[in-house]
Amino acid sequence: MLLTIHNAQLQKVAYIDNEKQDTLNYYDDKFSQYLKTANSTFEFTVYKRGIKSDTIKEKAYLTLTERSFVSFKYNGKSYLFNVMTTDETDTEIHCYCENLNLELLNEYAGPYKAANQMTFVDYCNLFGVLRFGAISIGVNEVADAKRTIEWTGQDTNLKRLLSIANNFDAEIEFVTNLKSDSSLKSFVMNIYKKYDGKNQGVGRRRDDIILQYGKNIETVRRKIDKTNLYNAIRPSGRSTTTTTTNTRQGAAPLSKVSWSGGNLTYAGHVMTSSTVSTILNLCSKYKLLPSGVFSQLYLESFWGDTPVGRSDNNWGGITWTGATTRPSGIIVSQGQPRAEGGFYNHYASVDDYLKDYTYLLAEQGIYAVKGKSTIDEYTKGLFRVGGATYDYAAAGYTHYAPLMRDIRGGINRNNNGAMDNVDNQFKSGGTTSAGVSQVASKTKAILDEASGLKGRLVGSGQCYALSAWWAMKLDGPGLGGGVTGFRGLIGAGQAASNIGTDYNWGQFGWKVVQPNKVADLIAGSIANIKANASGPVYTTGWGHTVIIKSLSGDTLTVLEQNFAGHQYVEERTYSASAYLSVIQTLCYPPEIVQGKRVEGTVTQEEPQDESVTTTEEKEVSINPSLYREWKNDKGQVEFYVKNGLLYAPLSKSLYPSAFTGIETDDNWIRKDLQVETESEEVLISTGTCRFKETLLSRNYL
Repeated sequence: MLLTIHNAQLQKVAYIDNEKQDTLNYYDDKFSQYLKTANSTFEFTVYKRGIKSDTIKEKAYLTLTERSFVSFKYNGKSYLFNVMTTDETDTEIHCYCENLNLELLNEYAGPYKAANQMTFVDYCNLFGVLRFGAISIGVNEVADAKRTIEWTGQDTNLKRLLSIANNFDAEIEFVTNLKSDSSLKSFVMNIYKKYDGKNQGVGRRRDDIILQYGKNIETVRRKIDKTNLYNAIRPSGRSTTTTTTNTRQGAAPLSKVSWSGGNLTYAGHVMTSSTVSTILNLCSKYKLLPSGVFSQLYLESFWGDTPVGRSDNNWGGITWTGATTRPSGIIVSQGQPRAEGGFYNHYASVDDYLKDYTYLLAEQGIYAVKGKSTIDEYTKGLFRVGGATYDYAAAGYTHYAPLMRDIRGGINRNNNGAMDNVDNQFKSGGTTSAGVSQVASKTKAILDEASGLKGRLVGSGQCYALSAWWAMKLDGPGLGGGVTGFRGLIGAGQAASNIGTDYNWGQFGWKVVQPNKVADLIAGSIANIKANASGPVYTTGWGHTVIIKSLSGDTLTVLEQNFAGHQYVEERTYSASAYLSVIQTLCYPPEIVQGKRVEGTVTQEEPQDESVTTTEEKEVSINPSLYREWKNDKGQVEFYVKNGLLYAPLSKSLYPSAFTGIETDDNWIRKDLQVETESEEVLISTGTCRFKETLLSRNYL
């Protein structure tokens, strides 16, 4: 196979060919292609020898450096590799190469939470991987699909691409096309629906080939792995009992959950009795399941026993946005730097953090945990699968849920049923209600202040500047415009029409929507007008942006700047139904997100009949008195049930838990297994199936 060496400008500078004597030769070569990471690697070693074309100053092997590229053809396809590392001695050069560019491999993409559903290509353009990576799209089998995705940390552009593909149930491949002179013609990314038996994915099915040892298979390697081996399983499930009672509820003070049990302890970590009481009062105020809050705080920071928890009183890693006043009203400052970029919030006290944290869970309109009565319902409400606007953790509900269940169970066992106690108090307290203020008081006050700006120039005098002032006053992102610096910027930050998507509004407690009815035009919102609109507002390619002051019937009143070249704030009215057609996005401030309104009033809820549902969970396990066994074809006992556990005795004989096995009284390697079932038979069958899958895959049976 002929290898071509290219310099940094992709010009051919040398050849490596094992079939010719007058070129460099290579050996120990290895070409690997990976579906999971969508890339290919090529390794080879070149002997440093002189050839006829060498001169005193220029030798062929000197062209092979970390700035070089290597190309070849294989099975009719062209491959171009970037030399990533070289390992050179006085006699040879070993090269490790990857087929992707440094933009994909080394460039990082930051945290991002999408406000709306976007296509695969939209996300690629958002992070600039197509333009900056010189990538063009070829096949795209998911072109019509849209997703709303969130990333909380930094990734390389390649990992971000793979994450996008995974969210779209897709697979990607990169194809290099070279010109006749071996320079780059195109670098194409193909996007396929993931293989599922119906869709093929990357590659193609080859029913025409039968693999035979000695014919088209040179060697066979067998690898046995006894890491993560276990031979005793304790399966458990859950039984749920639901009781519904009807009660007459009125406008009464919220029920309280009391605590007199001292400190909580779990796995070496302690929560003081006073902190427990603080949390329970906040849970009562916001109708949050106590065990859900205790478990989540432990999962996030071991109850504050982390560097950030200790120095910044920040038990959940809440990120600093630049705003000193949180939507909850709590004052914060900049804390420790985050490893993935940015900083954490610093809270003056743990009590301040707990107030902000519970307010975030219950009142900011992001999560659906309020009023949940079981740990599973509470956990599901943290994720989109349970009605949340965004996923609380990037790992997802299926990863987070078993951790929450295990932690709740551990805290409960270690503290004499404390979690059952506080949850039962919470449930039996009913759903009493208190007076609810629907007034968006802060938004209303700032709107009054904005009205006082009429006739005055704000910032740069552009329309953008007025929205920048409004966002600043309500602790939103920094839009620039001669008013602030940039904060939360994820796009270009230039066109007024794109204000809704150029900034991470959700990070600041705001929400971006695409309106489809007049009722969406809520007072206090930023309305971003489409580019090149043709009435009732006529815009250029930059669009326009305004503040909605009020809506009455079909009359929409807005505050705007730089309308018709007037670089000062003016108040105008429009037909709301006509104006709706030119709005690209609306940005709702935090109080609007919470359901409050500028024109709202303080109301007292009328007494009403309500149903209170109480759910009690109990652990289900195998009856300790049950004995059952399964034998193989040789009459040997492969598995048996005893004392509530499943055992694999053959595995135990082959792989003792300690040395030879005679050195210990307990020669079993145990694993707990949680199954979503109330049936003992399902626990048994699941446990035996898990044994067979694990042991057979390792050739232990």
